[in-house]
Amino acid sequence: MENSQVKRPTIRDVALLAGVSRTTVSLVLNNVATANISPETRSRVHNAVMQLNYHPLEAARNLRTQASQTLGVAIPDANNPHYMQIVSGINSYAQDHGYSTSIFITDFSEDRERQCFTWLQQKRSDALILLSGTGRALLAEVRSLHERGYAITSLSFRRDTLFDADIDSVVPQATTGEQLVLQHLASAGHRRIGYIYGVANHQLLNDRLQTCLQIQQQMGIPVQEEWISRCGPTIDDGYNATSALLASQPVATRPTALIVVNDLLAIGVLAALAEQKIQVPAQMSVISFDNIPQARYSVPPLTTIDYNARLIGAKAAQLTLERLSQRDRPPVLMEVPAQLIIRDSTGPAPEST
Repeated sequence: MENSQVKRPTIRDVALLAGVSRTTVSLVLNNVATANISPETRSRVHNAVMQLNYHPLEAARNLRTQASQTLGVAIPDANNPHYMQIVSGINSYAQDHGYSTSIFITDFSEDRERQCFTWLQQKRSDALILLSGTGRALLAEVRSLHERGYAITSLSFRRDTLFDADIDSVVPQATTGEQLVLQHLASAGHRRIGYIYGVANHQLLNDRLQTCLQIQQQMGIPVQEEWISRCGPTIDDGYNATSALLASQPVATRPTALIVVNDLLAIGVLAALAEQKIQVPAQMSVISFDNIPQARYSVPPLTTIDYNARLIGAKAAQLTLERLSQRDRPPVLMEVPAQLIIRDSTGPAPEST
């Protein structure tokens, strides 16, 4: 009779799929702090483990009972420089305190975030710093992990995303950035304000859009739904959304300013405006959030909100290491202040024609 039992994947299978040696797979899975392995290689190994459903023998893994001296860091997108600045802040603080970091790219996927939880339970890292790309979808699972003693720190765009799971959280100062954006535009005479709202998960940053609209209404500036363009999270999405917005509006009724959800999309927005020969800021101002390194080199340089991403990362690492040594202390909510960086992409509203 033919044996129908499925062959259990081996570490050799993982190495072949990831294109690395078996030694590298072992170092990645065991989070060896002294191993000089790039985040990209680590990601390839973890992705291969997921694809093959490979599970190391826990009996062998449990021989190593000491702490791994590694912090797991989960971010939703490796292409956004803002997230990589946060990772840089985490990594610098961790290294200064004798820890390494293992980076997980979740691609805004609930399944990938769950995989990070599995790795945490397998003690591949001592703690997890989570910048969730799925909003509150996994709140119950995060709360359960916390109640079972696993250390998780949340990085969030809003106060309530995961903090009510009773875990440590680092968040931007509530509504400050949005207030600075609207005040800056209003002081320059703008009353026709549009939005390029591009995220992979339209629940993730809905608070930013809703907060801006609420502040705008409180300031007596009318909100026009036809000037709000919702799109995906890439530069191309920002470019295409802006092109579509311009095509849908007669020149005389277009917004005089665009608020963009982040600098990455704003680069695409500026490209679309340049292609249409719309002068920035003489004909239309553009303002965004994050102050990524590229923002000062765009044409024109972007006016943006700086949340000090490296500081956010460093504070998250600080809270996490403190949690590992003070398991019973109450959860901490740390707010990072926002700063308006005025550059050349914003100016006075053009006179009506």
